[in-house]
Amino acid sequence: MNLSHFPGSLQDTPFTFLGLPDPEGGLGEARVCILPIPYESTTTYRGGTRSGPAAIVDASRYVETYDEETPCDLADMPILTLPGVSPLLGAAEAMRERIRDVAREVVSRDRLLISLGGEHAITAPLVEAHLEKFGPLTVVHLDAHADLRESYEGSRMSHASVIKRVAEHTDVLSVGVRSISFEEMHWLRNQQRVRVIFAHEIRSDQSLLERALGELRGNVYLTIDVDVLDPGVMPGVGTPEPGGLSYDQVVHVIKRLTKGCSIVGADLVELAPVPGNVVSEFTAARIVAKIVAYTKKPAWRSVRDGKTQ
Repeated sequence: MNLSHFPGSLQDTPFTFLGLPDPEGGLGEARVCILPIPYESTTTYRGGTRSGPAAIVDASRYVETYDEETPCDLADMPILTLPGVSPLLGAAEAMRERIRDVAREVVSRDRLLISLGGEHAITAPLVEAHLEKFGPLTVVHLDAHADLRESYEGSRMSHASVIKRVAEHTDVLSVGVRSISFEEMHWLRNQQRVRVIFAHEIRSDQSLLERALGELRGNVYLTIDVDVLDPGVMPGVGTPEPGGLSYDQVVHVIKRLTKGCSIVGADLVELAPVPGNVVSEFTAARIVAKIVAYTKKPAWRSVRDGKTQ
């Protein structure tokens, strides 16, 4: 049980994911690493994503570590919350290299890296680090927006261009999109690397998504822009788009991916906390906990009985 639920206990709870103590052996002992990346430079409309990682970690301390569905207790998993990657504002390429270098160090140690943004631009260098380690993989992209612009406001490293950058290196399946420009749609129709399943298509035919997920094999990198969720579920985003996915639909995608594929890395981005409303960060924390539960590694070791899970 997560003791942070009880009044007066938070002062003794580490400011870590799920409030769990970091493994004594640090990175050498960890199986999952949580990496906050509070970078925000190219967001549009409503900002605030720089505060997203800390808000998610804080909310996670109130999430039960026991997952009733799998079932497993995440307290038995050596989870290391890494120091946040210090942002370099106005230096997109240098920041890209910094993120890639940190991710490369973690991934090279065969750790499951789950990164918390920050804006969606962080995904490109994270994917590059995973490609170096794992070779060919598919990026599964959950988002309200296509993010396929060649550049936006003069930057090719914009959050609005991130999937275009990722597609320069690997195949992408985008899910839940419901905002796309004419130029992006034109590009999409004339290429083979990115497939988009729009939100309206899922509403009309759920089996379309099931078939697409069922076709995936091998290694997958999962990137979740939280605005893929309907704003009634996830109000804390910079650009809310009506008609989004439910929490259950997002969780189902994660679970389905673990059936035929291996999720080798993930990120969750674009949370912009709403003052006085903690629904968004708590929901985001639950989604991250579900990723860990569904992708649990064979080297889990119970702190209670010493047995491998």
